[in-house]
Amino acid sequence: MAGVSIGRKNSKRMRRNVVGINVTPLLDVLLVLLIIFMMTAQMVHNDVDLNLPKVSTEKGPNVSSQDDLIISINSHNEIFINDERIDNLETYIASLNNKFDKVILASDLTVPYQKIIEVLMSLNNLGFTKIKMAYDKK
Repeated sequence: MAGVSIGRKNSKRMRRNVVGINVTPLLDVLLVLLIIFMMTAQMVHNDVDLNLPKVSTEKGPNVSSQDDLIISINSHNEIFINDERIDNLETYIASLNNKFDKVILASDLTVPYQKIIEVLMSLNNLGFTKIKMAYDKK
């Protein structure tokens, strides 16, 4: 009888040891993915050298997403779309087939106001109504 009771204790002990899943490898993978995401998010920025106007505001920072069309005008009046220099704004944007919801216009402080108005009118003629102006916080 003693042998039977020992067998029962061992079988109960074995059943208790099997219960549970080790989630440590899953957490390791998730933390590595989080670190990779945080590092790549910092690398996404505008490569066109601009001196944006400085504005003091209580609202949040000027944020853009991957779905935004970023148009930049540098101090030499050259137009860039998503860091690619273009010659004819209307032709280039018409070839994009309006797949962007919002447009962000970033221009250097030295760009004449006339040039900015020309770009805004071109965008308006192409059907873009949601246009943001980029700025730097003071």
